[in-house]
Amino acid sequence: MRAAQSAINFESGQVEVLKLPISNDAYVAVQTVAQIGQD
Repeated sequence: MRAAQSAINFESGQVEVLKLPISNDAYVAVQTVAQIGQD
């Protein structure tokens, strides 16, 4: 249960980070890498 809660908190934290304008480029980079990984 604690591990699941930690995962949720981590994901929420990631979303908050991605909301920061300075992280837009990093977000795009992650999305690009994710797309390449799917191919």
